[in-house]
Amino acid sequence: MKNLLNVLDRFCKGHLLDEKIFIVPSYQTGHQIGEDLAKSGSSWINLQFVTLPSLAMEIAGMELQSLGLQQISGTATRVLINHIFRELKEGSELVYYRDLEAQSGIIDAISRSIRDLKAAGIKSTNLKVDQFIDKDKGRETQLILKRYEEELEAGKFFDTAMLYKTAADVAKKSTSNPERHYLCLQDQIFSKIERDFLESLTEDLILVPHGEVVGMARPRRMIKIKEKEPVGAKPTTNLKRAPWLFALKDAPVPFKDNTLQMFQAIGPTNECREVIRRIIIEKIPFDQVEIIHPGGSNYPSIFFVLSEKMGFQFSSSEGLPLNFTVPGKVFSGIIDWMENDYPVSDLCRLLESEYLKTPKDEEGKSLSSLKISRTLKEAKIGWGKDRYIHRLEVLCREKKAKTEENADSLKDIYKIKGWIKSVLDLFPSWEEEKIDSKDLCIGISSFLKKYSRVRDGRDGDALGRITSRLDEASSFKAIPFSKDEAVEWLRSTADDLRIGSSGPMPGFLFLTSYREGGFSGREYSFIVGLDQGAVPGSRLPDPILLDEERESISKDLNVTSDRLRENLYLMTALLSSLSGQAVLSFSSYDVFEERPSFPSSFLLQVYRLIEGDVELDYSALMGSLGKSSGFVGGVEVDETDWWLDFIAGDGQFKDAKKSVKDLYPFISNGDLARSKRAGPDLSTYDGLVMISEEECNPLKNSALSMSASRIEKLARCPYGYFLRYVLEVLPPDEIVVDKAAWLDGLERGSLLHDVLCVFMKGLRERGESLGEKAFGEEIRRVAEKVMETYREENPPPSEAVFERERREIFGALDVFLKAEEKREEKVEPLLFEVNFGFEGEEGEGISESVILEVGPGISFRLKGKIDRVDRKGRGSYRVIDYKTGSYKSYESIKAFGKGKYLQHALYAEAAEKILKEKKIDEAARVTVTGYSFPTGRGDGREILIENFDRARLKELLLNLFVFLEKGYFLVNPKASCDFCDYGVVCGKGVINRTKEKKETNTEQFGVFDRLEEFE
Repeated sequence: MKNLLNVLDRFCKGHLLDEKIFIVPSYQTGHQIGEDLAKSGSSWINLQFVTLPSLAMEIAGMELQSLGLQQISGTATRVLINHIFRELKEGSELVYYRDLEAQSGIIDAISRSIRDLKAAGIKSTNLKVDQFIDKDKGRETQLILKRYEEELEAGKFFDTAMLYKTAADVAKKSTSNPERHYLCLQDQIFSKIERDFLESLTEDLILVPHGEVVGMARPRRMIKIKEKEPVGAKPTTNLKRAPWLFALKDAPVPFKDNTLQMFQAIGPTNECREVIRRIIIEKIPFDQVEIIHPGGSNYPSIFFVLSEKMGFQFSSSEGLPLNFTVPGKVFSGIIDWMENDYPVSDLCRLLESEYLKTPKDEEGKSLSSLKISRTLKEAKIGWGKDRYIHRLEVLCREKKAKTEENADSLKDIYKIKGWIKSVLDLFPSWEEEKIDSKDLCIGISSFLKKYSRVRDGRDGDALGRITSRLDEASSFKAIPFSKDEAVEWLRSTADDLRIGSSGPMPGFLFLTSYREGGFSGREYSFIVGLDQGAVPGSRLPDPILLDEERESISKDLNVTSDRLRENLYLMTALLSSLSGQAVLSFSSYDVFEERPSFPSSFLLQVYRLIEGDVELDYSALMGSLGKSSGFVGGVEVDETDWWLDFIAGDGQFKDAKKSVKDLYPFISNGDLARSKRAGPDLSTYDGLVMISEEECNPLKNSALSMSASRIEKLARCPYGYFLRYVLEVLPPDEIVVDKAAWLDGLERGSLLHDVLCVFMKGLRERGESLGEKAFGEEIRRVAEKVMETYREENPPPSEAVFERERREIFGALDVFLKAEEKREEKVEPLLFEVNFGFEGEEGEGISESVILEVGPGISFRLKGKIDRVDRKGRGSYRVIDYKTGSYKSYESIKAFGKGKYLQHALYAEAAEKILKEKKIDEAARVTVTGYSFPTGRGDGREILIENFDRARLKELLLNLFVFLEKGYFLVNPKASCDFCDYGVVCGKGVINRTKEKKETNTEQFGVFDRLEEFE
């Protein structure tokens, strides 16, 4: 950098009042050079920093405007190439490229090849098919380029190639000004059209040196130096020996200093942490540090996270990815929402993250995001764009039907419905075979502008950039996308967007890329990311225009070897431009792939320079680097470092449990729970709790109604009962998208129950019975209607899945009909869906709970729903419950299944009372009760219990309620945990722990042993 400033200082003093135009890679680089020039004490006036495109526009702008032309951007070029490629493919004009899909990667590769051809001054008329490895490829490449040229002309656009060509023509016609001087960096890379433009400006372009390079041929895309200046002053540090990096035999003797250092780290994150450690250890002011990283890498993102944790500030020439902003997260989230067919869970995540603006209530206040999210989940939308409004309307009707519902709640739902409608109107429906790219871009841009929150300037910048790009894309010809293509194209639209870019700032670390590094003039430089893929870079050729084809087409097209040579030359120039101290590093381990990674060949060459030995190899390099930097490094970057250093600073882990528990009481409570569970004694954490018997025991609490499934849950696992019914810990109640299934087991069971109920009621009302005629068509018609209702509540993921499950349901109904027809004992189906204990929903039952006595003066309330009651004969009845799963677990039931299968017995008792209360039969007696399995899995079987012992049932229930009386909410040592919703609460190995505790806690576990007697 000092060399550049000295040359520039001399030139400015020698041409004090002349106009000096310095062509720089970016305005940011120019600003840095100008600022450093002033800081060095140089006085300069009439020095203007410009980029080559801006200079060309300044010269050619009036000419292009007079022709009515406007410039086409990179985004618009991608859209145009995409459109051209699709048209040619759909028109069957492609043979070589016909198997390529119009995905963003392919379109980007074609766009780059078109750009390279144009940059080399090549038109479609210059291309020859025999210049390609395949004539079809040559013809099609020529055709794509020709169509691109025609589209530019038809749309009155000009691209960069035309800009430079026009600017060069205008410049040639202009009178040269001897008092105007053009300067540029001598190591800048220029294409053919850029060089032609420069030559049209001046015959005496001043090349300003930045970094010196000895012993390497200049890449051919650099401006030729007429007379190469000798290397400057004799080096005084190892860093100043950098110009001889690839001329080690001629390099001065190494210095034993630390001006050029290296290290390795475990992953890029630790590489960045080590940089911060070194800054802290050496007490370097942040605004004296420049961190140089690979272009487009994750390093700025890593430093952003570290800066948030540590409180330091940094600026970045590249900026940060779009997803570090709210609009970026909304853009990404909305694409996911659309791709997954608008699942309500995706939209709720955006709402719950407070990323979206919400509608206002009657008082003008924004509705709570959580309230909207809860309402959408309550509406059981599931997924599908067309379900949102309909399901919200259904929810409104349901709320209206409940007179106790607050009117304000309804108003909020109406507000939410209106807001959702305005949102959905912006997006396309995936039902269409193709989606219009124009409508897609307009819709997403409008959504972001209307509903994305903007918290700060960075968010505002992000919103402006992404919506501008979408608006620009929508101004071109519409592309008909499939759903997958649309999603992939949208994501690629923002891939290269960065926000918050800036130059060096006082008090800030400065991050910049390899191509723009070395201009800040800072005394301390860190060059990170120097692994094997960084420098000289990938050796893979361009996938569209191969090196062999490029060499055949034009010497002005760069090939892979050119790119590699340029990278090495520029990195050497960068290193030699630095002053003070430089530290180079790489990641020695890929954390995500869980495999080692290796240093760049450039780093090996730097090691040879440091040691002054050209024979050193990679093993010597790796041996010199020492241990890879990790989370423990002597200086605490953040709390993670502090803790790790505290507990493992001497290489051995200390016990930090006490400190952690003191700081985090919830962890302490959890650790106590775990230790108590692991111990031999029963405790609260095992389910041994003090409980209000009047509240939880149905024998003492007359307001508590038990269900058969609740009582069975108590027998299966009192601990699960405690979580579900006492603590009321409920699993998430949300429709989850499963692309392979429509209904889960419970939903399918409910559907079959509803079908059988409607069908059997129909037979009863007509006085018909099964066996008299075929009822297959009728039961299928009933099933179709019921399925439509369920489909409205819970949409299938696809028609194919729906059709598969529809056939399975029809198959189950066929099994039911065959089983009914084969039954030897004929019965009279009497009642169906007999509810009891559900006010307003009794159906053919009663509204009150049934009171069951279990002893003298001891009773409890039971509620439930009996699927079917049949009349066997006078005073004799049969109770049936339909099960849609397998019958295997029911085969061992003799009467009560050790308390785990009580529904048949409880419903038998309840059915007798209901029959008497409804005046159907004052002497009703259920003599048979059990389960029917009318599906393919159940094979149409019936498992029936005749005349079970009523006294034994009462004894069993009294034993069960002991759990509730004494607070013994223990895990059943024989529980089956495979399908339990609370497995994560109990943890692994719970059954083994329980069995061990049973041996020393016989009283508490005695109930389980007694239940074994009730088979």
